[in-house]
Amino acid sequence: LEVGLQTSGYPPLPLINPLAVRPEQRSDESNVWMLPVPGEGMWGKDDILVSTPARNYTAFDYKQLFDDIGYSEGYTIWTLVNNLTQLETPPRVRTSCLYSIGVETTERFYWE
Repeated sequence: LEVGLQTSGYPPLPLINPLAVRPEQRSDESNVWMLPVPGEGMWGKDDILVSTPARNYTAFDYKQLFDDIGYSEGYTIWTLVNNLTQLETPPRVRTSCLYSIGVETTERFYWE
């Protein structure tokens, strides 16, 4: 979802042109922070996030993706916030992970 937001202004909002709100959405660092994190056993080099006729992009290709969409500042922001969830020591608080099934989730974006 965050990949779509950065690249096209996704998700579409009723009566609002997604390109009209894209600059505001991109200015929020938390939207970049929520991009899939490369590695960590989750988003590998074979997990394609964006496909175009010219190439595919994975979580390891953010610099090239941001450059190709004309938003190189996005990569700079990502380098500043991407490790905010990397804890040196456990937080020593009870942690729960919630998930669901049956909810449609975007896995890959395709653009021509």
